[in-house]
Amino acid sequence: VDRVICPLASREEEAHIGTVLTSLTDKSWFPIPGTKQAYHCRIRRLWPCEVVDIPGHQTHVCEVRIPAVSHVPRSGRSYSKSLYLRLPETLKRDYAALIQSYVDSKWWVEAPPTLATPTPPAQIFLVPPSSQARKSRLVIDFRELNKALPRAGAGGESPMLFHVLGLLRTESRETTLLCDCRSAFYKVRLVDLILTLESALGSFLSSRMGFGILFGPCGLN
Repeated sequence: VDRVICPLASREEEAHIGTVLTSLTDKSWFPIPGTKQAYHCRIRRLWPCEVVDIPGHQTHVCEVRIPAVSHVPRSGRSYSKSLYLRLPETLKRDYAALIQSYVDSKWWVEAPPTLATPTPPAQIFLVPPSSQARKSRLVIDFRELNKALPRAGAGGESPMLFHVLGLLRTESRETTLLCDCRSAFYKVRLVDLILTLESALGSFLSSRMGFGILFGPCGLN
């Protein structure tokens, strides 16, 4: 679950933030760079019935519209459970806890057992920590689905880190938005595509842009 540290803004700052969001909001879709107009995106206001990622603070959402995907026959095998069974008990607990964190964030929902989906389920497995200073992490194998999706680049040239730091220091603005990569991907909502995820502990559905999906990097652009 996200922890939010939000400073109190003055009226002038609140007005500026509102101006920024208004300028970003567009009722129409526009093509994402690097995708040959196959993928489109927009920023819009939240609907009253939608899941809110940051209660009390969030007012807008980012969406990526996916072109129609024809039925993709499943060609690979399910291997998430076999990999899970090889894990020691401590890592099995990590696996379950990480999956639960996605469910608690409402990024994944349990799939009905009889649900038929047009896309093959992506396999979920655990990568153990390489050292005590690191944590276990989940990896989602989207390779089968990625084969059926239109190509997508990174959405333009990625700036070097020193360029970003230099711009922050010399061209700082009134508002700076920061978020970690995991949260950034899952904050983006998908239109016209539901992801099917298969774990050793059950299957899930997601309407969020999972890390590892083909259009992920350009979707963050």
